[in-house]
Amino acid sequence: MTEEAILLREDGGVSLGNDNLAKVLRFFGVPWRTLTMAEFLSHDRTASDGASKSRLLCSAEVFSRLIEELESSADGIRLWQQRVHSAFVYAGEDSAVLQKLVRRITADDEASLRQMNGDTGEWVVSNDLAEFCGVMSGVRMHAAATASKAGPVFDAANGNATAIISTDRDATFVKVERHTVPIFLSACGKIVDLDAALEKGNFDVRDHVRSAVPVVLYIIWAFAETRWHAPEANACLVIDDPLLKRSYGSVNFQKLLGLMEHHRFSTNVAFIPWNWRRSDPETVRLFRENPEKYSLSIHGCDHTGAEFGSHDQDRLRSKARQAVDRKAGR
Repeated sequence: MTEEAILLREDGGVSLGNDNLAKVLRFFGVPWRTLTMAEFLSHDRTASDGASKSRLLCSAEVFSRLIEELESSADGIRLWQQRVHSAFVYAGEDSAVLQKLVRRITADDEASLRQMNGDTGEWVVSNDLAEFCGVMSGVRMHAAATASKAGPVFDAANGNATAIISTDRDATFVKVERHTVPIFLSACGKIVDLDAALEKGNFDVRDHVRSAVPVVLYIIWAFAETRWHAPEANACLVIDDPLLKRSYGSVNFQKLLGLMEHHRFSTNVAFIPWNWRRSDPETVRLFRENPEKYSLSIHGCDHTGAEFGSHDQDRLRSKARQAVDRKAGR
């Protein structure tokens, strides 16, 4: 069964948010198509029983109209339960529409949005939704390093919604269930634009927590069978400056080797060349016999400040050669 994304739009409308959603879906290799609400309802009413359930992505304004239409009849609710796998809904341009939607689907007339300010502490990805959040579970990001611009956020204390990305008082991404179908609500009005120029030269996810992380978490979860997968999960643990002894602080290199073999990762030690005389021969042998797991990086030469902060290429080459010689005990 194909897990297909449905981008819902208004009749005759053009949505920048949907365009950006399409770019993210395309990046993950997920098939998608755009339908108006009327086209979606017509299509789903005639779909066969073996058809895959739809994954819906749209703005709060479009989703509000869809829910209103579906919940106007028992057949509509049945259609929702039988044909919809889940929905990802972003705020769009009108926060009042989002607040009305939240009150409706949480059955809480007191549910409200408030404006985020620059002093929001840390964004925290929930540790209680491991299946959905995956490797991001429990990750903390300083809000000051993200977009500190004003914008709507949910009240994290709303017991009818499960916070996925939140601070101690606000949530920017929540999960709600409506007639047994999960709905994921992003309080951000925008979706990250993968074609936008990078002002800093690289993509720092902390600057895009609200516009990028929610939709990526949803796509990875909702299209687990369809999206592309790396052939294997790779990770390299980098440890700064330890001596190559059997145990150094909390690091036991023999035990670490067992963990690497079990969890399939590798370890690189940033090694100070001056420390070569202090290395334990058994631990050095451990590195030599397991090159696919253990590796060394030369961490400086004298390990002094800005020792490679020069434009003199001859001096830099000489320093690098000296560091290699020292590491080798020459």
